[in-house]
Amino acid sequence: MVNGRVRARQERPRLLRVPLMDPNHYPFRTRFTRRAYSQETRNSAIIIHLCNEQNSQWATTLQDLSLLPHERTNRRHRRRLQALGHWSAFRPNGGAQRSVFVGIDLLFLTWYRLMYPTAIAAEIIAFLWNVHGRFQNPPRFYHPSQITRAEQQLGLSRLRTSNTAQQAFLPRNLIWHQRYWNPPYPYGIADIPAADMYDLDEAIVGIQNANRSHGKAFVCSRSRQVGNYTRDGTTHMMLCISGSPQGERFLQISQNQSGTTTQMFLDFVRMILAQIGPGTPQHRRTFIMDKI
Repeated sequence: MVNGRVRARQERPRLLRVPLMDPNHYPFRTRFTRRAYSQETRNSAIIIHLCNEQNSQWATTLQDLSLLPHERTNRRHRRRLQALGHWSAFRPNGGAQRSVFVGIDLLFLTWYRLMYPTAIAAEIIAFLWNVHGRFQNPPRFYHPSQITRAEQQLGLSRLRTSNTAQQAFLPRNLIWHQRYWNPPYPYGIADIPAADMYDLDEAIVGIQNANRSHGKAFVCSRSRQVGNYTRDGTTHMMLCISGSPQGERFLQISQNQSGTTTQMFLDFVRMILAQIGPGTPQHRRTFIMDKI
């Protein structure tokens, strides 16, 4: 604003303005518009440099006629040729830093997520900084929102985790696993039909697990909700399902038990054996269970 009046935008006279997309002239630049040199103009400048004719009179004449880029621009194109192997124009982004992952950082993110699915954004940022970010010029430090957008780009989604105990991969446990599933009876269950298998497991359900401990409410007010009383103890359940077409099921529920004891498990197995009867060489009843 000058003397109380808004200063009009200054433009070149229309007779001196460069036509839009004219490959024979340097780009017309203002603080509102910015067009890169055409690829033909870049090729001409690089060929002149490769032929060592940049100081010749005819090359100087072309620059004076604005048919070639400025020498400062030519130096930038030559550095790009030396570093990247090409001198093509980059995609214009207004000088802003990229907001999502590209190149090796996207591969590092993929590999890290495959090895550590439950890692948080801070751990991923620290990993990318140590393996690649601190060696860049300038150093690159990602933001958590960029991690989220990159994972969306990869098609990753938030899922409920399932952990596998490390003891399952011990050599002795792997050997036992191999012996259990592959040899025939009595060393394994390879020849046992699925109809003669009984899968048995137990679980403990607490009423407090149904009560959510966090809620949302207005400031200076409590988050209240009608729910169950959390001092009623736990409910213990043991279930056994057979693989027969009839789908035999055996269920036992008890209250106020702290856990599964040996006597409780033995009584449950005896109850199942009393109902299904003794096995025969043609029908060997086999229980499948975890480590109880």
